[in-house]
Amino acid sequence: MYVLAFGKAAFPMAAEVLARCGDLVRAGVVIAPRGAHKKSLPEKIAVYTASHPLPEAAAVQATEHVLRLAEKIEHDATVIVALSGGTSALLVSPQPPITVADKRTVSRLLLESGADIGQINTVRKALSRVKGGRLAAKLRAARILNVIISDVVGDDPAIIGSGPTVSSPVSREHALAVCRELGIEEKLPYRVRDLLLSPEPERPVLPPGDRIVTKIVANNARALAAAQQQADALGYRPMILTTGLQCEARVAGELIAAIAKDCHDHGWPLAPPCCILAGGETTVTVRGRGKGGRNQELALAAIPRLRGAGQIGLLAAGTDGVDGTTDAAGAFVTSMTAEKVETLGLSVPAALQENDSYTLLSSIGQLFKPGPTGTNVMDITIVLIKE
Repeated sequence: MYVLAFGKAAFPMAAEVLARCGDLVRAGVVIAPRGAHKKSLPEKIAVYTASHPLPEAAAVQATEHVLRLAEKIEHDATVIVALSGGTSALLVSPQPPITVADKRTVSRLLLESGADIGQINTVRKALSRVKGGRLAAKLRAARILNVIISDVVGDDPAIIGSGPTVSSPVSREHALAVCRELGIEEKLPYRVRDLLLSPEPERPVLPPGDRIVTKIVANNARALAAAQQQADALGYRPMILTTGLQCEARVAGELIAAIAKDCHDHGWPLAPPCCILAGGETTVTVRGRGKGGRNQELALAAIPRLRGAGQIGLLAAGTDGVDGTTDAAGAFVTSMTAEKVETLGLSVPAALQENDSYTLLSSIGQLFKPGPTGTNVMDITIVLIKE
């Protein structure tokens, strides 16, 4: 047996596999984000850390170790592949002649364009030697057990981590069409554009279907269900609005705040004291030069809508403890935050225009900074409405 663990939960997932199957495990590789809480693992497990969300050379070096190990794995072996959010940025092996610098540029363009995770991973697959099922192909006929913590809406294994060990091929033509749709085709590095315009390579040959088993062990729905249970225990009437929030963060913030205000003013869809829960992964189309993340922008956009709406509090946060490239997981705002902003001479519209949510929310002391959590099941927004 071998273990390959990638992503924000790589350390705890690998540790759990070893706790249950330690004597059977011959070797393995763990690739986690830099700064993740490390767990003690035996020497037979190679441990690497690299940056997230933009790929770097350290991730390429770690992935080369994975590929070297894959060549040595016996056909009758079992490979446990533990995947979690962040895998796409940590398991990196660009198709020649693409460089890691090219991959960083493409990743940045996709993140700033407002692309959803499906679009982002479509392009990533077309540029990779391991994504889109290619790692499974390199494992040849070994038995593969994918144990996955989902960080995507819909829990599609072909999208999670860009599907390195499931059947999820993507054509170069499709990836180029995504870039055109997002308006970034002309901004692509020339090596990337040339590759996407070149003839399609042969499809990777994966092990037979009965040799690959995939299990989703945690997702956003389970996190929201736990939050719902806790809200009920605290005396709030809870309602899960959705687990599929996929739109511009500022639109989501305005919508959720409007629903919360209706609860307070009219008692629908819930009468106070109540709790509204929403999950998913919003996007931000970056037009300004500010600092922030999608959860911070969601909370920022909610501030004007919550003004004077009684006792309402909203928290928007990434379950991984990280929002964008900042040190915050998100932010919390209340129906009194608008007055606080104005007292300090700040402007919500100006901050939104510059995508500068971090600066404003930091100035009023309402950033949420729990640190890395060691998991990732997308984002959660919690709204509490008192009578």
